[in-house]
This record gives sequence, structure tokens and C-alpha cells, in this order.
Amino acid sequence: LVALTIGTCGAGLTNSGMPKISQKKFEKMFFSAAIPKDASQEATFVQIGAHVGFEANDPLWPPLRKVLLWETAQARKWKWLLVEPVPANIRELKRNLAANKVTQGGEIIVENAAIATNEMMASGQQHLTFYAVSGDIDPITGKDKRSGKFLPAYISQIGSFDREQILKEKRSWRKVNLDVEKYIDEIQVEVLNIKDLLGRHNISGPNVSVLMIDTEGYDCPILKGIDLTLIRPAVLIYEYKHCSLEDLRKVHDIVSAHYEINMLDAENDVCWLKK
Repeated sequence: LVALTIGTCGAGLTNSGMPKISQKKFEKMFFSAAIPKDASQEATFVQIGAHVGFEANDPLWPPLRKVLLWETAQARKWKWLLVEPVPANIRELKRNLAANKVTQGGEIIVENAAIATNEMMASGQQHLTFYAVSGDIDPITGKDKRSGKFLPAYISQIGSFDREQILKEKRSWRKVNLDVEKYIDEIQVEVLNIKDLLGRHNISGPNVSVLMIDTEGYDCPILKGIDLTLIRPAVLIYEYKHCSLEDLRKVHDIVSAHYEINMLDAENDVCWLKK
């Protein structure tokens, strides 16, 4: 691996060390890889950490939109499973999905849960504490209902089993003279691993078209626990930004046995299943 560049101000990694892919090439390769070669096979898209959907910084939606439109025009079956742990975000996500005509041609499933690591699942607990930005913050605009002030629109995307992930954004709250500590909600969420999630919805691991993971600091630990001989998405996207250098190197070692890896942007890697 080449040397990784560390972002400043607690931003985390800004370079995964993998060859960079252009947006144009990414979308072209995505379209080709995400559509099953067998027309009778249902295309399946699994998004872990969906937030409210269709956001400007969501790397999945632009290429996925083209695939969904094509699949629908060809009268082919497709399924989009979106996983989101925060109830306030779930409500907005469902409204957004219902209002978007592109999503009307297939099956949409919204799962109110969180994906946990194997170590977390080993505790046997079905629900764990999850830290989320207060529901008083509008998940679309970032407006605070209490004060009327605006935070960055992405602020409610920051939810995690690790409370520190929210505290890393203290500067954004200080700029508008708000105390982040007063805007952290502790919620109990159902936890699943990816294998059980797919099983719940009758999705075959080898037939997943796209798997995207965005879990604010848990992407690498989750990836280390996935058996990629059983769960083999044609396209795998994950956020490396919050991974440690050691964890990211381990993930690259594991994933590269089955995938070609590209750095998509300053936060995400995209992986293409080897033929």
C-alpha cells in the first residue's frame, strides 16, 4: 500500500491508498456490474446506513438511479433494502422513497435496525445503545427546532455505537453557540449481522448486486467479520474515513482476495468482484 494521508481536525483518513477511480468510470462500471447477467435474476441492492436517502454526498444514489430506471424499463425485478437505526431518519426516509418516482418500479424494504460487528453480536443481546443526533435537528436542512439555528445539513448523518463520533463534530456546534452534549440521543436499536439481515429478507449472499456500508466508524470491523466466500456482492462500497490504519490494511488484505479495490473519493472505497 502507498502511504495514507491523514485528514486534519479529527476528520480521519482522506486517502485509502487505493488507485483512484474517476466518477465517470465508476458510474460506467457500476452500471455494468450491478445488473445481473441473467435477466431472470432479481437485482438486489443493500444499503447499510441509509439516513434519509438521496443526499448530495451519497455515492450510491447517482449510479443506482440509472440502474433502477433501466431495470424498471426492462420489466426486470429489483429489490432495494435500506437499513437505518434512527427512527426520526426512518420517517423521513420513507417519505422520500414514497415521493421519488424512480423507486416505484421495484420492491423497497426499510429495516429499522443497526448492523453490528461479530464481537458485539457475541454478547447475545438483541438490542444495543446507539448514539444519534437529536431529533430536534431537521435531517434535511440541519435546522435546530429549539433555537432556530442551522447546523451543516450532514450533521444528523452522524450516528454510531461510539458516542465519540458525534463529539468529533464539536466545532460545527460551537460555530452556532450550541452545546453538542445537549443534542445527543441514546436509543436502543435492534442489532443484526449482515448474514442474518439477508436471511430475514430471503436474499441470497452470492446474488447481492450491490452492498454499501456507511456505519460511522464500524465499517472496517464489520467488513472483517463478513465471509466474502458466502456474501459476494458484485459491487462493494464502504466508508474508510473512520477506520484506523491497521484496520484498513487488514480490510484491504481480506477484500483484495476477492475484489479489485479503488478509492472512490475522500471517504469511500469501491470494490469490484473479480471474475
